[in-house]
Amino acid sequence: MDADGTHNPKNIPKMINLVQAKRYDIVSTNRFLIKKSLKKWPFLRLLLTKTRYYLVNFFLNTKNDTSGNFRCFNLNTIKKKHLFLSKNDSYFFLIESFFYLENLKYNIVEIPIVLGSRVFGYSKMRLGHVFQSFMNLLKLYFSTIFLKKANA
Repeated sequence: MDADGTHNPKNIPKMINLVQAKRYDIVSTNRFLIKKSLKKWPFLRLLLTKTRYYLVNFFLNTKNDTSGNFRCFNLNTIKKKHLFLSKNDSYFFLIESFFYLENLKYNIVEIPIVLGSRVFGYSKMRLGHVFQSFMNLLKLYFSTIFLKKANA
């Protein structure tokens, strides 16, 4: 959960109920399932967020919202070591860790949310972070291609 107040804590009981029902290993939120979920966001933030979403989905072949989402994990079904597969120490950690969990075939469900504007603090994301995330995305993409070829 982000600490800036954009995520509504009212989603927590629903997420916990889905995990406790043991139907899902991971319950995650997706801000793109509701058309106007991001209507209060500034244009530049919206542009960067949507661009990242589509690039990640294209390169990593996922349909999940892998960054900036609210997640609930069933620690009875997920192996602890799988939560730490990402060695990335930047913001890209969110994307990479979710990518690994998805590829390990954990049962993931996304619930739609409306994501409001930031209530507390300010973004620490700078242009250098955007570039670094894109480079990490390409690195992960190419490493998976080479891994698939090596295992073929």
